Amino acid sequence: MGNTLERENPSNTNLKEIISSKNFDLFIMELLNWYKKYGKQYIWRQNNNNYIKLITEIMLQKTTSKQVSKLMPSFLNKFSSFEALAASNINCIESTIFSLGLVSRKSLTLKQLSEKVVLRNPKNILEWESILKETKGIGIYTINAFFINAFNLKRAAVDTNISRLLSRYSGLKFNRDARRDKKPWLIMEFIISKADVRDILFSMLDFCSEICTSKKPKCKNCILKENCLFDKGEK
Repeated sequence: MGNTLERENPSNTNLKEIISSKNFDLFIMELLNWYKKYGKQYIWRQNNNNYIKLITEIMLQKTTSKQVSKLMPSFLNKFSSFEALAASNINCIESTIFSLGLVSRKSLTLKQLSEKVVLRNPKNILEWESILKETKGIGIYTINAFFINAFNLKRAAVDTNISRLLSRYSGLKFNRDARRDKKPWLIMEFIISKADVRDILFSMLDFCSEICTSKKPKCKNCILKENCLFDKGEK
């Protein structure tokens, strides 16, 4: 099965058979149960403000949630809206988010995005998507993660961490750049068809941060270890 998935893009029928053989239904149940107990309550998950949800996704690029969470109060104190951010000086944005890394790129993206939102005042998903796709520095993961968090849309979102989790659990090999491999995205599409898209995305992100880390994963404490091929030595 694994070789088939690596050689070609499977049909929907074959993909379901592959996923079923990897116990992804149990994967979903275990993660959602874990999330109920240990999930993080970040401001961008609890707040209904789309401004906060969107700027957070940009800040989170190659940065931990803990770092962004720590920075948010001071950032929102200076830039409380798209209008405030659009009117700001780029140097001021850079100095505010300096601790996050990728400062120049993120600052430019935040300013340009805010200017477009203020100018066009998007009213629906299509208008939001048009703006996001036009803005440099915003890719498919950021777009889909925003739509999941803001509108609860059933969209697959796969970053490096989620790709690592799916690869370890299934024993399947993926491209190190998640954007260039369809397999984890196809698996994620199946997963979100079986669960609340927000809850499963947040549970996977938190689990990757706390348990299935890039280095020194906590396999002994892992709720998935019974079926995880990584924990069984297939590393």
